[in-house]
Amino acid sequence: MNDDDPMNMISGTTGISGATDSNFVLRKDRRGGSSATLYCTGRDIEYRELMLDFDSGTHIWKLISDSVTAEPVPADSIISVLSAFLAERRSFVGTATELAEALQECSEESIAPAALTKRLIRNREELDRRGISYESSRTRDRRELRLSLTHDGSDENDGKIETVSVPNLPSQLSQPSQAEV
Repeated sequence: MNDDDPMNMISGTTGISGATDSNFVLRKDRRGGSSATLYCTGRDIEYRELMLDFDSGTHIWKLISDSVTAEPVPADSIISVLSAFLAERRSFVGTATELAEALQECSEESIAPAALTKRLIRNREELDRRGISYESSRTRDRRELRLSLTHDGSDENDGKIETVSVPNLPSQLSQPSQAEV
């Protein structure tokens, strides 16, 4: 049924949409049209409405506008401090207490070891984007953090192994050529 609230258009009982983490409803502006609105809501996402236009040539929805215009949340300050710290040392192995003390020398910011560990876990994606690997393990005596800089931020090699072409190796087309169609 049509409704002013697009989330009420999810078929079934309200328990279905209440039991999910996120709900998305794509509502076309008119039946034969190529424009639509994607309504998004959920536990971990902010409510937003995305105005989309369907390109029938590429079969891809293109974003026209977004109801959320807020700037992205800046990265946690500890990530910047950690990046600078690892730029000098390249790696760190030790406890959260040892890391907190080392970072305090670099930033003058005091942070509790447990809070530091939680912030590292919460910002794991940002660490990956900055080329920082993070592992936590338990030894017999202590819980250890392992941090290392996987690359220096340049796109020079990106850790890929150099490859050479092999002459006279037959290749297969991923799609049929126009002559074969």
